[in-house]
Amino acid sequence: MTDTFDRLLEPRETIVYRVPRRWEPNQWFKEHSALAIALAIAAALGLLRYDAASLASLAAAMAGLILYMLCCYVRDWSREALVTDRRLLYRTGWLDPTVVTVGVEDISKVEAVKDQVRITRHDGTKLDLGHPQDGWGMGVALASAAGLPPPRLAPRHEVVADYVWLVCGMAAGLVVALVPLKWLYPHAVEFARSIGWLIPATGFLFLGWFTHAIGILVFGGNLALLLLRPFLSLDQMDAWIMNSAAFWPHPSAPDDPGPEASIKRRFAHLLYGRPLAPQSGGSGLGG
Repeated sequence: MTDTFDRLLEPRETIVYRVPRRWEPNQWFKEHSALAIALAIAAALGLLRYDAASLASLAAAMAGLILYMLCCYVRDWSREALVTDRRLLYRTGWLDPTVVTVGVEDISKVEAVKDQVRITRHDGTKLDLGHPQDGWGMGVALASAAGLPPPRLAPRHEVVADYVWLVCGMAAGLVVALVPLKWLYPHAVEFARSIGWLIPATGFLFLGWFTHAIGILVFGGNLALLLLRPFLSLDQMDAWIMNSAAFWPHPSAPDDPGPEASIKRRFAHLLYGRPLAPQSGGSGLGG
C-alpha cells in the first residue's frame, strides 16, 4: 500500500514520517508476560493442575481472550500510515481496507501512547487510530506537522501503573473464571454424556467468557487501584486514569467518555478519603 499512498500525494507535498506495516504482535511481550504472571498466580492458588478439570476450565476461560487477541493482531498487522506536511493518510483492514485522511489544519490536539493516537479536531470531535509498534512516532510527527505541542509523555509511574492494571486484570479474570468452571466441570461432563456435548460445551465456554470478562473489568481494575494506592498520590492516580489508554473510550465512539474512567476515579477518591470534585473540561484524555 505504500505506493498507493505515494500516488495520493499532491504536488509539492512533503513526506514527514512513514509508518509501514509491522508484523510483530501489538505489545506482545507486555501482554504475554502479564498472562504468564496471571497463570502463575492461578497455579499458586491451586486452581491449575495437570488434570482434566483444570485444563478444560483454563481452555474455557482463555478461549474468548485468545480469540480477541488474534483478531486484534490480524487487524493491527494491516495498519500503516503516512504523515506529510499537509495531512495524515492512514490505512487499516484487509478484505475491505479503509483509508482515512486528516488535514493538519483541522487538528487542534494530538495525544499518543506507544501504539495509539487520539486526534482532536477543532470542532471537538475525536478520532482514535492505532499502529502495532509506532503509534507514538506517528503522533509526534503529526503534532509537529500541525504545529502543535508534542503528545504528553507518560511518566514512569504511569507506565508501571498500566502494567499493574494489565496483570491484575488478567489474574483476576482467570481466578474468577476458574473457580465456577472447576466446580461445574464434573456436572457438565455428566450432562454431556446424557444429551451430547454441544449444549454443555457451549454453555461451559460462555460461562468461561462471561466470568473471565467480569473478573477483568470489575475485580482486576479495583485490585490494581488498591495495589497502587500506597505508591501514588491522589493527583498522580487521577492523572493516570485521565491520561492512560487503558481508560480511553472504545475507538468506535471516541467522543463518548464512557463510564470506565468515571467509575475508577470515584473508587480512587474513595480509597484516599477525598470527595470527587467536578472534572474541568479539557483536562486529560477524558476531558
